[in-house]
Formats: sequence, C-alpha cells, structure tokens
Amino acid sequence: MAGDDPAESKNRPDEFLSQPIKKRFWIISAGPIFNYLFGFFLFFFIFMMGSPRFTSQVGEVKPGFPAENVLQRGDHIISINGKEVSYWDEMARIIHRSKGSLNLIVQRGNEKLEVTILPRRDKGRSLLGILPGGEVLKVRYNPFVSFYLAGERTLELTILTYAGLWKLVTKQVSWRAVTGPVGIIYLSGRIVKMGFLPLIQFMATLTVSLALFNLLPLPVLDGGHLFFLGLEKLRKKPLSERTQEIVQDIGVVFLIALFIVVLWSDFSKISLWRGIP
Repeated sequence: MAGDDPAESKNRPDEFLSQPIKKRFWIISAGPIFNYLFGFFLFFFIFMMGSPRFTSQVGEVKPGFPAENVLQRGDHIISINGKEVSYWDEMARIIHRSKGSLNLIVQRGNEKLEVTILPRRDKGRSLLGILPGGEVLKVRYNPFVSFYLAGERTLELTILTYAGLWKLVTKQVSWRAVTGPVGIIYLSGRIVKMGFLPLIQFMATLTVSLALFNLLPLPVLDGGHLFFLGLEKLRKKPLSERTQEIVQDIGVVFLIALFIVVLWSDFSKISLWRGIP
C-alpha cells in the first residue's frame, strides 16, 4: 500500500498515512471484516443446503460419570426439564448451562423412561458423560431461519474463540490443544473425504477464526495496527517511528515463537489424528 511505511512516506495526499484516522481504520479493518462476513455467508449456505446434525441418540456412556448406569447406548433423549430436544447440539447446550438436577425423558426401544441425573460440574460446565451416536440428519432451513442460525453460529464461534484464547493465556488449557498449519492441512485432507458440506463448514469455521485472530491487538496483525490508531487518536499524534519499529520487532519474535510452538504441537498430534475414524 502506498505510503504505509513511515520511513518511505513522502506525505503525498494519496498515501495511506496522509488519510484521516477514520479512513485508515476502515482500510485496515476491511480484510478481517470481509473474512468474518465470508464465514457468516458460508454458514448461511450450509443451513440453506442442509446442515448435518447429530440426533439426541446416545452413542456412549463414559464410565465414572453421572449418566453411568442410568443411560444406555442407543437411548434417545426426548426432553430435558420439560423442554423437547431433537439434536445433540441443542441438548448439549441445555446440559452445559444447567445447574442442579436434570429430569430427562428417554426413549429406549418401545419404552419411554423418566430419569433424574445430577450433572458433574467441570470448568464451569455441567456434564453427564455421554457421547453422540452415529445417527445424523440433514436439516434444511428457509432463508430467514438460515440467516438467523448463521448469525447465531458465527457469534457463538466468536465467543468460543476469544474464550479459548483467554484460557490459553491464563493456562486453563494446554497449548497442545491449538491446531496450526500442519494440523489444518492434515485435517482438511480428512474432511475432504467426508463430503462437500463438511468441507464448507470447516472453511467457514477456519475463516471466522482467522478473522478474529487477526483482530487481536498484537503488532504485525491488523489488530495491532488498529491499536496504534487508537493510541494516535488519544495522543493526537502517532507513535515515533523508532517506537513502532521496536514494538513491531517484538511482535514478529512473538509470532515466530508461537508458530514454532504450534508447529511442534501439530507434529506431536499426528498419531492422534490418524486414529480419528
């Protein structure tokens, strides 16, 4: 971009640094905003074409968890605390946010059962210790519902991404949980074999996540440049060239170190990914 380097700027009116702060803000934000909206429209497309969703069928009950000896493989959970559920994601959301005992209506073969389970609290979530079965339905929605669901999914992913980053920084989650370029390439190859829609869903998630990461207030990233603009607005003048160079260098070193850590984590998890069915 012409004139975006203070050392090479000639103060021409068409140069980037000659533009008002508001205009520079939108120029810098354009890339992340486009990626974020692109991810949103990919989710919209998925819901329009038919989103694959796990039903509320129980596939596995983990030993030592509250659902052991209460639920069985093949059970269909029909309702939780009087609220009907059909799909795994909506059921999991209710369970995770619950406090206290849960009253479940379960379809087991031709029989309906009513059971009460007290979930286990773990890292702010309630857990029963169940995994989904292999029953998947392809659910299509009209354009209006698809638009709403795409917005909900994008917002949910935004919250999960930043909450996950916070847990990494505060060491609540190990850096081994992070997937880098090697992992993305490897998993992409696996997802391609699963079909077109799973690949589009993976692309949508990746696109939104990258847009959110790019908005972090770290030097080199767009979020770092926006942070500098904020300081310039408050100080009524930009940071000195030397200060910006030092901060940028620190940012580059940090991102290189992060890349190495994530890359090492990726290679250590390849054997684990190979075990994914």
